[in-house]
Amino acid sequence: MWDIIIVGAGPVGLYSGMLLSKGFNTLVLEEDKAIGKPLHCSGLVSVNLNRFVKPRKEFIEHKVKGARVWYKNSRLLLKKQKTAAYVINRERFDSYLARVAEKKGCEILTGSKVNKLFFTNKDVRVETKNKPLRSRMVLGCDGSQSIVAKAIGSKPKEKVKGIIAITEEENRSEHVDIFIDKKLRDGFFWKIPRGERTEYGMWSGSASFERLERFFSLKQKPANRHGGLIPLGPGKTVSDRCILIGDAASQVKPWSGGGLVYGLLASEIAFETIKKAFEKNDFTEKTLKTYEKNWKKRIGWRIKIGMIGRSVFKKTGEKELWLLFRVLKLLNPLINTLDMDFLFSFR
Repeated sequence: MWDIIIVGAGPVGLYSGMLLSKGFNTLVLEEDKAIGKPLHCSGLVSVNLNRFVKPRKEFIEHKVKGARVWYKNSRLLLKKQKTAAYVINRERFDSYLARVAEKKGCEILTGSKVNKLFFTNKDVRVETKNKPLRSRMVLGCDGSQSIVAKAIGSKPKEKVKGIIAITEEENRSEHVDIFIDKKLRDGFFWKIPRGERTEYGMWSGSASFERLERFFSLKQKPANRHGGLIPLGPGKTVSDRCILIGDAASQVKPWSGGGLVYGLLASEIAFETIKKAFEKNDFTEKTLKTYEKNWKKRIGWRIKIGMIGRSVFKKTGEKELWLLFRVLKLLNPLINTLDMDFLFSFR
């Protein structure tokens, strides 16, 4: 029997495996045959990544210092003096984390889709398409369509579609471009420089590749197209013998749809709670609730404020949005000091 089974070998599941392998018999299950494939999201992540994983040339494609936010013909420039974010190659990044996790003693099984989970007083029984497994705890790091979250009755308040199309156009700009469109009330378009490539993206409940390609006037259909659902508004994140982390826990920024840094932070918080649970041999929801309390203390209130802001944004009329944009331009010096992950924290 395993101490811990982690469902999902994305960055959050692999990072959790790296941490937990120091003291526990840990297994990571991934339904896909290859780590990092297929791609589900953009590779833009703030320099807060440095707090968890040392940046390496093998997975960093480009660096940016800020963003240009466009509404109508007006521009809001958000810029740092130094690098503000990395554009990472997710396949290489995930592969790197997998190598490190395995070196630390974590076992990873690919092509192992979890079909069902059964929670008992003594263990968790995990049924995969290959064979049944048992563990003392299970971690759900399996994204927006989490089977672990479903097993404990947890679901987000909403799910929004995110899609990206990557072309072979060289783009070494220092800025990400974000486009607010009056016809798109629940999201935005973006253009991210990837050095030797360019990424075009769209975040909305009505997102489609046809609409994305039309907005950017792309003459040819990009062969490299990907998409996925982004969960917003967390439900419960713990149950007996179970913890949810990352997208499975809806630990996502409602203002951008990004969640990598939040997921890595939550992995470390979960690690501390899990250590204490094993020390006490107590895996009840009451004991694991410490994790939920602590992650919400760090980022939960930011997510809550972001959800309120998102709700207001969706209801804002064109005139009000234009007024808000002009006010933000006046506050530009203050906005430039904000942390892109931890809003309401200044640098």
